[in-house]
Order: sequence, then C-alpha cells, then structure tokens
Amino acid sequence: MSINREEEFPMLKHWVFLDAANAMIPARYWLNAIRECLNIYEFAPYGQADHPFLTVVFKECIQRAAKLIHAKECEITNIYRVMTAANLIINDLIEWRKGDNVVFSDLDYPSIPFILMNLQKKKGVELRRIRNMNGEIPMDALEKNIDDRTKLVCVNRTTPWCGFTYDVKEVCRVAHEHGSLVLDDSIQSIGAIDVDVHKDDVDFLLTGSYKWQCGPEGAGIFYIKEELIDDFDPDFRNYIWSEVPGGIPFSRLDHDNLTSWNYPLVKNANRFDMGVCVTPILFGWNATLKFYERVGIEKVERNVRRMGDYCFSNSLSGPEGAGIFYIKEELIDDFDPDFRNYIWSEVPGGIPFSRLDHDNLTSWNYPLVKNANRFDMGVCVTPILFGWNATLKFYERVGIEKVERNVRRMGDYCIDRLHESGCRVLTPVDPKKRHGLIVYTNGSYEIDSAVYKKLDASWTYMKPIKVSFRGVGGIIGIRASCHFFNTKEDIDALVESQEKARRNLT
Repeated sequence: MSINREEEFPMLKHWVFLDAANAMIPARYWLNAIRECLNIYEFAPYGQADHPFLTVVFKECIQRAAKLIHAKECEITNIYRVMTAANLIINDLIEWRKGDNVVFSDLDYPSIPFILMNLQKKKGVELRRIRNMNGEIPMDALEKNIDDRTKLVCVNRTTPWCGFTYDVKEVCRVAHEHGSLVLDDSIQSIGAIDVDVHKDDVDFLLTGSYKWQCGPEGAGIFYIKEELIDDFDPDFRNYIWSEVPGGIPFSRLDHDNLTSWNYPLVKNANRFDMGVCVTPILFGWNATLKFYERVGIEKVERNVRRMGDYCFSNSLSGPEGAGIFYIKEELIDDFDPDFRNYIWSEVPGGIPFSRLDHDNLTSWNYPLVKNANRFDMGVCVTPILFGWNATLKFYERVGIEKVERNVRRMGDYCIDRLHESGCRVLTPVDPKKRHGLIVYTNGSYEIDSAVYKKLDASWTYMKPIKVSFRGVGGIIGIRASCHFFNTKEDIDALVESQEKARRNLT
C-alpha cells in the first residue's frame, strides 16, 4: 500500500503494534483534522463550538461511510458506539411480544447480550444462544434456532474473541426466510475487509471508528436498509430531524414550540440519529474515511488477510459532547432502565474478559450498579471529557458564586442600557425571575431582523456583535447572553452598534 506507515501512525516508530481489535493507535491524519476543528474554534473570525449536524463534516461523514460499505447515503447516519445504537434498535424500534425469540451466539461481545437479558426479564423474550464449536458458529446450528417467532438475529460479523467471521449473506438469507431482522455488529470487520451491505442484504449494521477503522474514539456508522426506514418511528425523538418546511424555525415570527415542529421525521437514516456525536471527533472520523478512500479498502483487506495467513504459518505457540446527569440518590433503585450499558453491571471482580470461564451471559448476569452510572448511555468521548474536566476545574478555581454575581450584574446593566436606548426588554425585569439571558425588541420583527443582521456584520473599526435572534410562543427578539467574562464595554458596544444600525435603517 502506498502509505508511509510511520508517518501516518507515529507510534509505530516506537511500538510493534498488533492490537487494532482493542483500540487503534492515533493516526496523524485524524489528529490533524481534530486540531483543524479546534483551530477553527480558537482562531476563526466567527468560530464557535457548533452542533455537529450544522457542519459540512456531518454530511461528509455520511457520504464517505456510505461509499465505504457500498450503501446509499439515505441509509447512513453517524453514531458514537455500537452499544448506544443497539439499545435504540432493540428497545425502541422493534416491538416485542412474549414468546418472541432472538438468536445470537456465545462468541458475541457482551454489549448486546447484556441488553437482551433485560429483554428476557421484562418482556418474556426467549434468548436462543448458540454455542461455538471450536471457535466457530456452525451455520446449521444457526439455521435450526431461527423460526417464525425469531424477531432478531444478532451477529458479530467478526467475533472479538477468536476472529471467526460469519458468512453474513447466508445468515441474512436464512433469517429473512422466517421474516427475521439481522443486526450486524461489524466493529471488528469494517476497516479490515470490504463489506457490501447490499450484497449481504443485511438489515442493520453498526460499527465504531476506533478499532480496525483506525479513527478517533467517538464516531461510527449506523446503517439501515432503505426499505425499512419508514417501518420504524422511534420513540427517541431528535427534533433536528423533523421535516419542518424551510428548516429550523427559531427566527420566524410565528415560531411555536408545538405547531412549528408538528411534522414527521425525515425519510432517511438521520431519523435514528441520537445526537451523540461531537464535532472535533467527526472531523477526525471524516479524515479517517478520506484515508480509506485514498488507500482503498480492497488493498487493506488483501494486506490484512496476507498478514493473517503469515501469522498462521509462522507462529504455532501462540478521539459539543459532555454534561451532567443528576438523579436523587433515594430514587436510583426505583428505576431499572431498558437502556443497558454492560460496563455498569456489578460483575464481581470487574470486567471478566480475561477469565478462563468468561461467558457472555452468565458472567454478566448481575444487577446494575447502585449509582447514577446505571443510567450512563456511553455517549461521552475522551478528548471532550478532558475539556469538560478542565472546564469544571476552571469553575472550581473561579467560584460559581463569583460567576453568578457578575452574570447578574451584567444582566442588570444590559437591561438599563437597553431601556435607555428605547428598546423593550422582553425578559422579566425582576432579578428573582432572570439572570444574564436578556431578550429584547426594537419594536417590530422586521426591525429586529434587520438590526440582527447588521450586528453580525463588521463595522469599520468595530467588532461584530455576536447575539442570537430567537422566538417561540409569540415572544421573539434579539437575545444577549451576558456571561461572567463580559464587561460593561461589551454591552455599550452592543447598544452603540444597534443604535447605529437603527439609524441606517431609517
């Protein structure tokens, strides 16, 4: 392959690395892409920590992922990790009845079996687990276990424990004869072999970005067969993917938080987007997908298989995404979530992957931990947590009491200055009913809209004023967010620029 491996993967200068099935070492292409994103945040004239779905990169990742697995763009959306999307499919999309069954194997990674055990307990679904024969799952055993009550067949296309790789096309043929769906966890395959979802006729395929895919931790592929998209109307609702005519209506005069959003979800895989990706990681994932386009997955697969053959014949001895979830302590035991994250099972002695008797059901058949981690959906990524931790440290150092005092002081000053300039403040004036988020109007929607556009443009020798224009329920205006870092000079600049804008309009 035409790459300089030590240039692309600098750690190979120092390591002999044979652990991509666990987590790949960093690659220069995605580290540089993440730095590019962070540079945009830091240095771009109008840079800000924007939502991933508002970036070009979100769409590019979908386009490149579709190309990688030979899918249509409408069949792909971005995810964080397999476990998150598997919970959506199993607990939200599929309707289960007592007596239904699901077929899987004892070689599956425990993230999905852990979800299935909860399904058995709460809905009476039968778990049909096929035992491996010398590290393989016999096709005839799989076929014997699939019947007309089988709702779902789960496979790890390549199993993480021994590398056995299914003939997924044959699995899908047998399952579909009985009306069953197939969920393919391909995290140990995508990036190593050329997968064609249409030739295999698979219904769902999930993968992460950080193993054989050689990308940053925190992104991946959610694939659903096009003809299935309209069959599923998820309870998990992401308002961004409502088919609102004309797009997000925040700045419309008639914006209403019910009627303006009362439209069906989009008719593509984005209706299943759980909003768990973060922008810097998508920059890195996009760079990873570009890398595969440049190198060619066929060449990658040939080299992977060649190295595997060589090993057999020559060795016989054997990187928006963080926040806070709070629940009152005495309520924790009252809730047993259907969303199951195997990491937070109270397995005695911890994760049992290295135990001789590790079993993907019995070793994990323990209750969830008795703290808020039982509700962890596994959607945070390491670089973002580093940043979030630093943010929390910053607040510890500064003191939230001092922050609040300055926020309120700036809010007071902003209201006074806006009143002086003839604006009508829509935010309650009573300090007990507000803080530093101040919404105001210049008298009409048309004037506010025009002033907002002028504020966002650069005046000669003046900085652009970054505010928002938002409304709902008949309350619409310009929104100034007065934070602890703002000064009276900032608010004076807002008022002066606004008065200048109004004069220019008249």
